[in-house]
Formats: sequence, C-alpha cells, structure tokens
Amino acid sequence: MPAPKPIATPLEQLALVPLRNAKVRVLEDTPGRVRLEVDAVYPRWLGPLPRLLKARAEHRYTLDGTALLVWRQVDDRRSLGELCDWFAADQQLPFNEARLLLLAFLRSLSIKGLVVLGDRTLVADG
Repeated sequence: MPAPKPIATPLEQLALVPLRNAKVRVLEDTPGRVRLEVDAVYPRWLGPLPRLLKARAEHRYTLDGTALLVWRQVDDRRSLGELCDWFAADQQLPFNEARLLLLAFLRSLSIKGLVVLGDRTLVADG
C-alpha cells in the first residue's frame, strides 16, 4: 500500500491553478449568468446500474452572482494566490477572508465537476 501523500503547505496550496473541466459545455452565456452542462460521472462500483435505471447522462448548472465572477476568472493560468488577490480587491476583503470564500466557491464548482485544482507545473508542461 503506497504511503499517503503529505498535505500541501499553505504556499504550495496558493500555487495551485484552478482548471476548467474541458468537457463542460456552455449552453448560454449572458452578462448576468451562464448555463453549463457537464457529463454525469457515476462511481465505478455502481457498474451498469445508472444506465439500467436510465440515470441522467449530464447535469446542467446555472451560475450567477459571485459564482459567475469566480467561474469567469478561472482561466487555467492564474494561481489560487493570484485569484485570492483579485477576489480580495474585487470584494474589498482581507486576503484570508477572500481566500476562505474563494475556496468555498471553488469547492462547490469542483463538486459539480466544473473545475479542478491542478499543479502549475502540469499546466505549463501540457
């Protein structure tokens, strides 16, 4: 059994780059909201059950307000630290408060399958 991966230091965390899921499809993009669609992913241990039960093949989401601002700032290049600086200035918040709120929004977007946190070195090589 491999050893568990050590938890990243705060500086390593700020170097992570939020990446948009390349499989997300934009259905509608207006100044006030965006409608997105992403393929549904089910755990492998369910086997053919989702298909047999005719589970949804895709999920649709509508983003507006702050979630939309964050989504539009995720450009596969800017690090979490840079996004925190932007969010703190945009929302007139202290850096740590902006970081916590931004992480909450990114977590919500990642649970939906819209973004993932990556390593800048992987982005630069790819």
